[in-house]
Amino acid sequence: MARQQRHRADAVDNTPWAWVTVVFVGSCLFHLLTYGVRDDHFDRISRARQIVQYGELPFKDFFDPGFFLTLFSSAAVQATFGDNLLGEAVLNVGAFSAGFTLTFVLLLRITRSLPLAVLITGLSVAVGPRFYDYDKVFFYPLGAFLCWRYSERTSISNLVLLAVGTATAFWFRYDNGLYIACAGIVLLLGIHGTSAAFVRRIGAYVMVAVLVSLPCLLFLQVSGGVPEYARQIINYAARESNRTSLFHLPDLKIDNSAPLLAVKSRSGYPVKVRWTDGLGAAERVALEERFTLAEPVLDGGRTWWYRLEDNSVENVRRLIEDAHIEDTAFIDRGTAEVMSSEPLVAKLQRFVPLLRLQILPGVFSRANATAMLCYLFLVIPALGVLVIWWNSRRRWSTSARQREAARGFSLVTLCVLIDVFILREPFAARIGAVAPPLVILGTWVVGQLVLVPVEPARASEARLGWSVAHVLLVAFVGFGTLAVWSDKLSTMGVTPVPWREKLQRLAASPPSVALLPSGRLSGLVRYARECTGPGDRLMTTWFAPQLFTFASRGFAGGMVSFFGGHWSDTAFQQRVVSRLEEQSVPLVFIEKDTYGDFRRDFTLVDDYLNTNYQVAGESSFGDPYATEDGYRVLSRNRVPSNLTYESWQLPCFR
Repeated sequence: MARQQRHRADAVDNTPWAWVTVVFVGSCLFHLLTYGVRDDHFDRISRARQIVQYGELPFKDFFDPGFFLTLFSSAAVQATFGDNLLGEAVLNVGAFSAGFTLTFVLLLRITRSLPLAVLITGLSVAVGPRFYDYDKVFFYPLGAFLCWRYSERTSISNLVLLAVGTATAFWFRYDNGLYIACAGIVLLLGIHGTSAAFVRRIGAYVMVAVLVSLPCLLFLQVSGGVPEYARQIINYAARESNRTSLFHLPDLKIDNSAPLLAVKSRSGYPVKVRWTDGLGAAERVALEERFTLAEPVLDGGRTWWYRLEDNSVENVRRLIEDAHIEDTAFIDRGTAEVMSSEPLVAKLQRFVPLLRLQILPGVFSRANATAMLCYLFLVIPALGVLVIWWNSRRRWSTSARQREAARGFSLVTLCVLIDVFILREPFAARIGAVAPPLVILGTWVVGQLVLVPVEPARASEARLGWSVAHVLLVAFVGFGTLAVWSDKLSTMGVTPVPWREKLQRLAASPPSVALLPSGRLSGLVRYARECTGPGDRLMTTWFAPQLFTFASRGFAGGMVSFFGGHWSDTAFQQRVVSRLEEQSVPLVFIEKDTYGDFRRDFTLVDDYLNTNYQVAGESSFGDPYATEDGYRVLSRNRVPSNLTYESWQLPCFR
């Protein structure tokens, strides 16, 4: 058994760089093909744009929750690639790929199995982190990798690397650095105990981290002051913990009315439909039912994404010939065939209908899948502690047991902090970013139970058991990974035409409204872009940071969004009002459904708007989910408009 383990280790040592390259390149291609930007992402992109286009600085000129290097990294790629989203895509995809490659390297060391490492990495990718969480996807595996590297060779150079990684993570996002620092301290304590060596190493660790942080600290002190930096972070963290229900467990919603068994409907094919102008919502819904167009998602204007459930030639022909449909995409109009591919799972279900059978659909529903995965992620650190305790009872050498325990405890510490402070509501938005470190820890737990030294008399039995377990694990993990990935790869972003179109859209300046996370604000974006000047600022009273990026305008008052009561203390509101008085802000947009929250949290700002602005009009801006007067437009007093925007009969200030 020992010889076999040495053979596996030698094989891993001989092959990693080739496979590391394959995993990195494969991840880059996959994430570029599936790249998409959500509303929350523009909270950072718009702040970074403020740095590049206006020379403003975080904490001094606009409020920031502690994303110091995150903003400057986005600003750097915007300055390099232009006022578009291509640079952000390169940054996000590169960080994602580096993080998943580090995850693969650690999994390879744990499992000593190339197939398992690849498949488990694929599963962590399939959980689906959001691209604005690229810092977590990169720094959590990096922290685990640097901790384990130090445990293998406790050199000063490895300690310096750990300290540099910790400090860099901190300045990208302060809590990331704190979590990695706690894991690093636990690692040093586990390896060196309470000896003098521990004191020297912890001192060196802190000293290097502080030295690396000096440029950032000096910059902050000169541009606004470190105390102001701390105040804004503390205020944001306190509000956010209350808003997102820290320490709240996910709910499992069981549908008691659901049957014990059910037959799942067949998966659809992604298509795009542009409806004719003037089509009402009720008529559109009726046509969707007629042509089996499911899961509608507004892409902008009159264009919607769907999953076509009936791809028969007869149904597709009726669809493309209908007078209410102006155009389609992913459909060959000559042959009336759908061009997008069918997911692998759907193909298997078509040939083996039994696979469409669902057991207890009221329990094992898609809505409960995230909650169940959350509970699994919460249990994994506890299992890690139990495994460490179990290892302490085995007949290992003291040094090997101590090193493995230190590794385990450092990773458990990192994962516990992530579980407590990151894995909270909304769980679906956060679970993907925390998957890599928890998958690493979960694999380590299983590896400690399976891949352990055994007595020579049991070597043959252990070898057979590992071989069987290895085959079963590869088959099980492989099928699950393939099933999830096939569903992802059948989506709209993988076919060649959309891929080329996506790159062109990412490189467009200003960004195309086709890249909006939702088409709801496309009309508002066009109005803001066409009816204000390049030097004007805009203000929204709700969370809509994407408006500033797509309209190519700055946000006013140092607030990219008024949301969750962040920075609503009196002193902060006074600074917002002071900035509004100094800036050119011809238009303010109010979402009437959320205006009550804004008025309650930001009383001083609301009073300023009531005194200095007048109602210019109300409109839906073509948002199908808003009423005809869902958005209110305010214009500045005594600033005459020179044009009228015909589409909505609203004033223009160009």
